[in-house]
Amino acid sequence: MTTSIPCGPAGGPDASRPHATASLETMVQDWAHETFAENLVISGITGSVAAELSNTTSNLDAWVVLDDVGYPIDRPAIRERHRHSGLTIKALLIRKSEWSRLVRRIAQIDLSVRSRDSVSLESVMNSKRLSGNEQFDKLITNEVKQTYMERLLAGQRDTSLSLFLDYIGALEDGEPALITELLQSIFRSELECALILRGDTYRNTKWLPKRIRRNGELATKYYTTYRDLLLRPETLGTAAWTEWMNTVWSRHHDIQRDILFGDRKMVTMRIDQVMPGVRSACRDVAKPLFILKIDDQYFCKTTDRQFELSELAACLACQPSAAAQAGELAVPTGATTVQLEKAYGSLARFGLLTIQ
Repeated sequence: MTTSIPCGPAGGPDASRPHATASLETMVQDWAHETFAENLVISGITGSVAAELSNTTSNLDAWVVLDDVGYPIDRPAIRERHRHSGLTIKALLIRKSEWSRLVRRIAQIDLSVRSRDSVSLESVMNSKRLSGNEQFDKLITNEVKQTYMERLLAGQRDTSLSLFLDYIGALEDGEPALITELLQSIFRSELECALILRGDTYRNTKWLPKRIRRNGELATKYYTTYRDLLLRPETLGTAAWTEWMNTVWSRHHDIQRDILFGDRKMVTMRIDQVMPGVRSACRDVAKPLFILKIDDQYFCKTTDRQFELSELAACLACQPSAAAQAGELAVPTGATTVQLEKAYGSLARFGLLTIQ
């Protein structure tokens, strides 16, 4: 994965309750110093409070790095509950040596599965530090943050692909409830990818609509889809349900284009402006497809097969049906008519697009 990902802040005070959050930060900082004294290396808050997503019922999560010798624990990392000032703090305690090992192994940790390493790493990387900034910054450099986000994105796209393959199996079984559930899961997973690309790495499905809504660009594009379409599937197995499936897939292709080409300058043009005599491109949206990028190569998976596409062909394959029917395409700046004709020819041969 070669995409450049913005490294935004991991967390901060909750804008809706700034005084309450500042008070929680002070309380956690006091608790850490009182409990661990000179053995404390780093302390921070994590979870929904650090991600600016908390409400009055949210857990108060914290993490601390401890000196191995002065405060020994029997495992590399443990989770404990502590009471302080009348509140319960769910704390992740990490040995200093384990903390260093985690950071140095970021490139090897599979972030697509929930393991001790991946959960601990996500807690640390999605935190707001309260003490030990110098120790933290020695290891968590901008390069490390970039690597973490790239690994997180790759793992989330693997999850999307696995869900897509399950979806194909569900289509073969013909079970409407399972088809609906998997289609919703794919869409949510791809929205997670879009958020990661914008520096939001706090993956937690229960907060997904709130995270989409606070991101201006994604809110404009996808919040209405999430609220009004994804969470309200039509009666299973009916013609309205089939239309719902097709509409979600159309929006899904739009997300994939954002994920794969979001950092490219794109231009929208009518097809007849670049390919005289071609009125429009169309695709049967009832046949889902999944585009992914591995290094510098693009691949398309359909219900029937997998094959490689050029960059431009991959871009065209991600066009939402509405834009295609209107005869408009979003293509990278500088794309030529010859390249478009070649890309269309490739797509047409595989039955994805037809030139009319």
